[in-house]
Amino acid sequence: MTAAAPSRRSVDDPSSQDHHGAISMQNVAKSVASVREATRKKISDLIWAGFGDAGHTQKAVASAAARLTRISERQIINYMQRKHDAPHYIAEILEDYVVAKTERLARRIGGEP
Repeated sequence: MTAAAPSRRSVDDPSSQDHHGAISMQNVAKSVASVREATRKKISDLIWAGFGDAGHTQKAVASAAARLTRISERQIINYMQRKHDAPHYIAEILEDYVVAKTERLARRIGGEP
């Protein structure tokens, strides 16, 4: 009697577990990869949201973001192209900047100085 191959269902799906309750390592690896890609996309989106008005070129946006974060333009471009994972503190800086920028814009639209 041979065991069936593990299915490729979600890690959260109880049916993806074998009869001992263990989750297939393929499912975990796939889940980690999707979380990594989602995190990289979020960083890229934050950079464009925060600095997209600096110019329409990747280099112009990266230059503006590099001044705020104090890291190299090349590294910012790597984040924008989703090639590298950004440290947590970079994500916090970008999130804070985008939130502050959005709040300033909302006040301006509302007629506040």
